[in-house]
Amino acid sequence: MVRGALPGFQSPLSADELAGLACEAEVESRLVRGRLGGSWQLEHGPFEEASLERLPERDWTLLVQDVDKWVPEIAELLTPFRFIPDWRIDDIMVSFAAPGGSVGPHTDQYDVFLLQAEGRRRWQLSEHFDPTLVPDIDLKLLACFSPEQEFVVEPGDLLYLPPNVAHYGLALDRAMTLSIGFRAPNQRELISSCAEQLISGAREELRFSDPERQPAEHPSRIVEADLKQLRELVRSGLAVGDDELDRFLGCTLTRPKPQLEVEGEPLEPRSIERRLVRGERLVRRLGGRLLLLPRGGELWLFAEGQEYQLELSHLDWLEPLADGTLVVDAACAKRYPGALPWLAILLGRGSIQWHR
Repeated sequence: MVRGALPGFQSPLSADELAGLACEAEVESRLVRGRLGGSWQLEHGPFEEASLERLPERDWTLLVQDVDKWVPEIAELLTPFRFIPDWRIDDIMVSFAAPGGSVGPHTDQYDVFLLQAEGRRRWQLSEHFDPTLVPDIDLKLLACFSPEQEFVVEPGDLLYLPPNVAHYGLALDRAMTLSIGFRAPNQRELISSCAEQLISGAREELRFSDPERQPAEHPSRIVEADLKQLRELVRSGLAVGDDELDRFLGCTLTRPKPQLEVEGEPLEPRSIERRLVRGERLVRRLGGRLLLLPRGGELWLFAEGQEYQLELSHLDWLEPLADGTLVVDAACAKRYPGALPWLAILLGRGSIQWHR
């Protein structure tokens, strides 16, 4: 618990603006109603404005994912947390709760920082708990919860929760909380994704064959020679070197969520140069996923699930652009003349955008 981590903090987003986002089809949102000891109900957005206006005075929470992808002022709040690499950052979820509102006692499988933005919330925590879940509901709530620690937080307070710490937050009045969540890919996700790539690259022409087969004495048996060839077919398809695996990981870690995919703006380098000369500027897009991997004398660039190989010298301008500290203007493009073709690619992928 860090008291006053952001002294005098005021949320850049109002409850009404959050409700507006929850009404948008491309925005992931949820509504949780209920209280401890009673029943729980989960609804998924998008919501009708009228239905949100009819919510009762107590015991509900509205949650909106990826608010940092839609609201620049919320995205700026990630800056203090970038001591952790970008690929580990997932999103900022914003929740607004009426008095008594909660999502129930539960655990998360990833690190999270909870920044109180408005009102007061009571957090109860436990590191030793019964993992049994409440049956027959859509929420993964702990059936039995006994707190070991308790904090009442106010605007500007920050609570860090490691993975697998049980926590139960309860709004004491109208309360808004920003959850800065971090990605922690599990083995099943990575292997599943890798398997899809291996399948797409498997060669159909490589097939079992046995032109020299002798008549079988025992047709119900599989012989060692057949097993050896089948094993080799499978193993050769699973053989992945470090470079190939690193390319797969870079593409996987930069692949956007389906609801956050955007259509880029395809432009020729000369068209981009003309617009820059006219005074327009390019910046990294909110939600754009970029990763850089210097490898030997090359620079591997991963953008929105795609991989590119560049000369290592491009790191001079690409790294500050990916870090969000570089605004590309005409002077920058002149200083790095080789950047224009790659700016065209990034603009086409939706990783960068024209500064508004």
